[in-house]
Amino acid sequence: MIYLYAITDRPGTPLPRGPLRELAAHGLAAVFAARTPDSDPSVEALMHDRAVLPMRFGTCLRDEAAVHALLDDRRREFQRLLDDVRGRVELGVRIAGTPAVATAGQQPSTGAEYMAQRRGARREAEQIAKAVHTPLARIADRSTTQHTRGGSDLMTASYLLPDDRIGRFTRRIQELQRAHPELALTCTGPWPPYSFVEDSQA
Repeated sequence: MIYLYAITDRPGTPLPRGPLRELAAHGLAAVFAARTPDSDPSVEALMHDRAVLPMRFGTCLRDEAAVHALLDDRRREFQRLLDDVRGRVELGVRIAGTPAVATAGQQPSTGAEYMAQRRGARREAEQIAKAVHTPLARIADRSTTQHTRGGSDLMTASYLLPDDRIGRFTRRIQELQRAHPELALTCTGPWPPYSFVEDSQA
């Protein structure tokens, strides 16, 4: 069984230490492990010197012949996707906060009124989260968002952007945090473009 972790460009580039191996064809490299590793190899370690299309966690192929067939069948698709993400990274942002009660000072008299207040407060908070997301999305080449339900998280978002915009992006987050002290903005990354390579999944 082959455990496939990523498709990359620049075959022959040294791999990180560990169980990873490479199978090359058509200017592409499939990075895999031939057995279940004791710990997950870091796909992040690959991104420093090559473009990377991460595979979905747990992607398995029968053997090396199946890996060859995958590269043969989808080489143009993989090459296009690598072109899309080359020189780019993913940054994640979590927007959290406790929605303010929409009708401050007015206590709900029924359960229905309470739920209506909570829905209104939630909508207001999501509008604020969107106001934070919009200027960040303008800096990125692409972005995705997901609204959350329950708890303090209002939105999670992922942004694909070139390396040379990372500083500008993080400075904008700091500015937005100062402008919205009622929110907590958390930025993670840079990561390989996990959220932007859905078509690459084997």
